[in-house]
Amino acid sequence: MLAGAVHAGEITMSTLPSGLGEGSRFDWGAASLEVKGAMSAGSVYRTGNPDPAYVSHANMMDTLNDGDLNYRRGGLVSESWQGYLQGDLRYRDAGLFVSAKAWYDYGLIHGAVPHGHSPNGYAPGAPLDDSRFTALGRFSGAVLDDAYVYGRYPLGQSTLSVRLGQQVIPWITPTTFLGGIQQVNALDFNALGRAGTIPEMANVPAPALYAKLEATPRLTLDGYYQFKFEPNAYPACGTFYSGSDYAQPGCDKLTLNGSLLSILSHSNIVTSDQQSAANPLDYIQRAPDDKPYGGEFGASLNYLFEGVGLLGLFYSSQTSPMSFNQMLRTGPGVLLPAAANQGRAAPVGIAGQFRRSYPDNIHMFGVNFKTRLPGGTGIYGELSYRPNQPVAWNGADFLYGVLTGAGPLGYLAHTPTGYLARGYDTFRSSQLSLGVQQPLGRWLGGEARLSGEAGVKYLAGLPDPYMMRYGRVGFGPAPSAASPFCGGGGPSCALDGFVTSVAWGLRAKLEERYAGVAPGLDLTPSLVLGYDPKGYSQDGQFMEGRRSALWRLQGEYRKRYVFELLYLATGGGSYNVLSDRSLAMLSAGVRF
Repeated sequence: MLAGAVHAGEITMSTLPSGLGEGSRFDWGAASLEVKGAMSAGSVYRTGNPDPAYVSHANMMDTLNDGDLNYRRGGLVSESWQGYLQGDLRYRDAGLFVSAKAWYDYGLIHGAVPHGHSPNGYAPGAPLDDSRFTALGRFSGAVLDDAYVYGRYPLGQSTLSVRLGQQVIPWITPTTFLGGIQQVNALDFNALGRAGTIPEMANVPAPALYAKLEATPRLTLDGYYQFKFEPNAYPACGTFYSGSDYAQPGCDKLTLNGSLLSILSHSNIVTSDQQSAANPLDYIQRAPDDKPYGGEFGASLNYLFEGVGLLGLFYSSQTSPMSFNQMLRTGPGVLLPAAANQGRAAPVGIAGQFRRSYPDNIHMFGVNFKTRLPGGTGIYGELSYRPNQPVAWNGADFLYGVLTGAGPLGYLAHTPTGYLARGYDTFRSSQLSLGVQQPLGRWLGGEARLSGEAGVKYLAGLPDPYMMRYGRVGFGPAPSAASPFCGGGGPSCALDGFVTSVAWGLRAKLEERYAGVAPGLDLTPSLVLGYDPKGYSQDGQFMEGRRSALWRLQGEYRKRYVFELLYLATGGGSYNVLSDRSLAMLSAGVRF
């Protein structure tokens, strides 16, 4: 996900205002109802052509290039309408809070694409098929967002607030980097990729019990228990933002594009996605995913030191919002023979299935602080530690190990029927971020603000990549101690691009607000820059050499009507397969 990643980084900024209007309030004695909402329409266009290196069979890109092949320069990526409605029914100190979102993407529903994806059988010139996607992955729909009851109760000198129902846990920290303390909440990257999305659409609520105790004016304690796990909602296969042709629910075939057929026939066979998806010997079928039902929980303590700032301590037991590839062996060897009573020896399929799994019981310990200096400078930092962070095996090693017995994972070819290869190992992981926000006052005729942040990830105990490696999407198998030969050359054969012990990145934002440009009209241009100087993190947060620049112009008329123009330029990084996904967005909407 590309544009979504940029937006999501800004969504976590505590200074980002609500995208809803001022609303309407209705009072009936001690009872009241407050209703707010927003509607918008907009389009997204691709501004560059696919990079040949990221769609080629030679670079092993067959399982992640559908989104690249379906859109050309100037092509319409999305043409959508979306709306959000929020209601708060209150009686004294108790109430019911409900919100919902709806969307309709005409471009995805009706737009013919040249390549297709596995759900539509790779039919060229046909629209993509979302019939088997999850609700948030579909091209149109309406879902209930928040839906919880709440109450506020005095306890002596303290106050207890309780919420029960579908909700977002309010652990929102002022950092542009994902994967830290705020990972208790899943993200809807599909919504973040639509033009005109507001912050309220970004998170995926989950059924939970949440309580907060305001013990003193300076000390607060809170905790939560989630009854049902909700994962991140990623763009589905074939869409412009997708990073995989098979990972998301409803994308049920992992095409091999002739790689296994070549091994079996001792000749070079290359098949198209359409041919591969039609041949049971040339794709791996999906099995039901392994998704825990619930059981996530956490607690935090926040203390306001007068004249210093706010310090928070956090703990949570989480399920990974991102899934990992696993392989299940369904028969001996590589191929499934026909049933004996059919009198045939010819194989009928591959003796294995893949599934996606969400590792659970991941412990997170965190600390953060926020302070503001007398001149208005805001300083904030966050440190999180996970002693059992899952890190995915390299995909090429995984696939070649299962099918051919080659490489660091070659033992997987000799495992018995029923064996499950889990696809990841766990390591001790730390993430540190430090940021500054500086108001610049009057500058170039407007009110300016400059923000900057640095983040670093550390993984302890990673092995030498010549022995075992993790991460790196595409590019095929690199040489290893188990299989030293590599015939591809270039990035494919370099021991580079895999997850490293240390990875870090920089982000900066300059924003200028012009109030009253015309009667009732405010304009806010901004520029966001990102650069990852060194290393590769396990979650894709940092990727060496990757750079991005986001130019945005936001307009607001009478605090009710809004419009936005945005251009995102991406590039850099020898192993950044999304470096060719630059885009432009435009949208207009109304808040009420």
